[in-house]
Amino acid sequence: MPTKIPKPKWSSSEILQATNKELRATMGWSEHQFDSFPLEVRKTAKSLGLHSTEPAEKQDPDKWTLFVSEVRARFALDDFEDHWPLRFYWNKYVYLLRLRQAQSNKENQKEPKSISSSSAPHCESVPVVISSIDYDLQAIRSGSPSQQSSASSPPSQASPIALRYACVFCGIKPSPVAPIIALATCFLDQPNLCHAFAAAGVVTDHHFTGLCRLNERPRNEVLARLVEDNVLTHVERVLAAEGLEKYIKQNVNDKEGRTSKAPRAAVPRPPAGLEKLLALHVSGPEHVQRHMREVDANEYFALVDLVERTVPQYLDVDLPFDAQDEAQIAALVDAVCMERPALRRYDDAWPVALHVRRFMSARAEGLPGTPRAASVPPTALVHECYCPLSRAHPAARVPPVLATMLAANGVPELGPVFLALGVRTDANMCDLSLPRRKEQLLAGLPKKLWACSTFQEMMLRHVVKHIV
Repeated sequence: MPTKIPKPKWSSSEILQATNKELRATMGWSEHQFDSFPLEVRKTAKSLGLHSTEPAEKQDPDKWTLFVSEVRARFALDDFEDHWPLRFYWNKYVYLLRLRQAQSNKENQKEPKSISSSSAPHCESVPVVISSIDYDLQAIRSGSPSQQSSASSPPSQASPIALRYACVFCGIKPSPVAPIIALATCFLDQPNLCHAFAAAGVVTDHHFTGLCRLNERPRNEVLARLVEDNVLTHVERVLAAEGLEKYIKQNVNDKEGRTSKAPRAAVPRPPAGLEKLLALHVSGPEHVQRHMREVDANEYFALVDLVERTVPQYLDVDLPFDAQDEAQIAALVDAVCMERPALRRYDDAWPVALHVRRFMSARAEGLPGTPRAASVPPTALVHECYCPLSRAHPAARVPPVLATMLAANGVPELGPVFLALGVRTDANMCDLSLPRRKEQLLAGLPKKLWACSTFQEMMLRHVVKHIV
């Protein structure tokens, strides 16, 4: 009896992130064999009355059995263990459909913004919430944060990616900007280098971490570009290279390596017992950060704020987590992951549910939210850009695998730029894996991409070179 093709050991998050091209390659089918498969699956499901927003596990068993039987009659699915390609494709299709529906509902609920009809593009902005504080070098040296200016406008909800960075299309900047503590630590006695890197676009700890993860050659290419743009002098370039190398040796974990490629394997969730302890609000956030492998405290607390703002829209905050409706929890996870697509790099997006449980634990003790140390900056108000290009290419539409790769490189805000360039699906990104296509794309890019900083332009080219 011939051996059937075994089911790949992919986690559920890897299944959702996999492109059709990756699925076809794993199945061992040719493009001709696979081309009609997705369409036939969707047509058959519609004719049998399957729920288009429910995964295979939640379908009516009799309908699903008939569905498998009819698809088997058209394709050689008996060659595969448990007909796994059909289940994998269906769950991925349902996930993408739910994301599109959620995005459509969100856009319908948004109040339309008027756009100026003047010849120059006009950028509008509305107040939104971030976890940020204004730091200066002297405050970082002394270990005490500077005073934060008060804000009188009421907060509203928006994507954390849009909150942390200047608009990549028109250049409108958030105020106050996020602290770059790691950069100030690296060049503690050379404030001119700190200001030079900030002027080049290294404005968050995530940016600085992405710079440190580069190997020596691409890192030197970034420094050379800063000299070319008169941001650094030749002497400052030498000092910057030495300072970065020293900082990397002391702070970058060699076990993780300095590769800039996004990890293919999902970040595993902690063991059940440990996860139960981390879900208590009394467990320090630094322990959760360690298991999330999240090195930027600002990004971490932006996630905490996003989850705690989203919870009341989906769940009853007066009930414990175990008493909540599972479908509502799943919808909440989808909503948060749509705001931060890089969360799909975690197995089952486990940090979202974990922070919901931490929030519920705090509410059970009569607290308004998850407590944090006094040194953690309070919420401040900034402005999100609503220029035409930002509205046409929102961060929520960035494909999950691309978002993960950009986050691993410290530049998640470049997702909308890739959308504007035509990389709108993970399959589009895989199409760029051929060296010839990468060269053609990079050769055709202008030196100045909208309002991207020098650092963002260099990192965009670096990411394209490392698409595999």
